[in-house]
Amino acid sequence: MRIEDNWIEGFLYYIEFRVETNEINRNIKKIIILHEELDKIEVIKIIKSRFSHVKEVIHVDLFDEVLLPK
Repeated sequence: MRIEDNWIEGFLYYIEFRVETNEINRNIKKIIILHEELDKIEVIKIIKSRFSHVKEVIHVDLFDEVLLPK
């Protein structure tokens, strides 16, 4: 049995970004898992399109590879 038979490969990213709502700024720190390894520019595009009110992406780091069960 191969790993691919039961698992999906993923990539763990640590991200930090600043949001502004009602004149209040706050930094958000999250870990996200993506199904493919992307360069920093592509991850920034995803952050800006999937989270609301993003004013600045502060940090993007590919942290590790992970396996997700099918």
